[in-house]
Amino acid sequence: MLINKGEILRDLVTHPVALELAEHVLGATFLLSSFTANIAKKAGCLSPSIVNNEENGGTRLVPSSHLLPDGPDSSVPYKVPTIAATGPAVSSSLKEGLCHGTGQNLTDEARIGLLTFYVRPQFRQNENFFLGLDPAVVEQSPERLLDLLGYTTWFHFGQTDALSSRKRLRAREPWIPELRLKTP
Repeated sequence: MLINKGEILRDLVTHPVALELAEHVLGATFLLSSFTANIAKKAGCLSPSIVNNEENGGTRLVPSSHLLPDGPDSSVPYKVPTIAATGPAVSSSLKEGLCHGTGQNLTDEARIGLLTFYVRPQFRQNENFFLGLDPAVVEQSPERLLDLLGYTTWFHFGQTDALSSRKRLRAREPWIPELRLKTP
């Protein structure tokens, strides 16, 4: 729930370059599935099958894995050969269907990465923004961010009743009609 942790983080997931890349890969309509942080401390490695680690535990890629129907065979008793994703500090990378993981950090400095995952709207999001978001964050969020978080309908996905979920959200009304306040 990094979305709850500051406007600067919310601005990252709605940055025009990020949205343009996501639209290029996914089409005009997509959702934010998750926005998380990965911190690789000294000797830390989130993917023990990764080999050939660079010093700071940077992202490792499995070459041509995007062409495999099911990804690398995890039952094979050898480590999957990888290559390092390279670039200057504070850079980003886009991966579409490419198997990847974190290498082992051999330095004394923690390596911090932000991971943003967008999906087509027919797929369930990894993070449940409806339950996890601070109501104050939802209240102050721009419409584009609310769209990315799933606070809108797409074809028949996400429909409720005649009152749209966004109007109900703004009115803070329960979705079950019987629970709505009744005036005497």
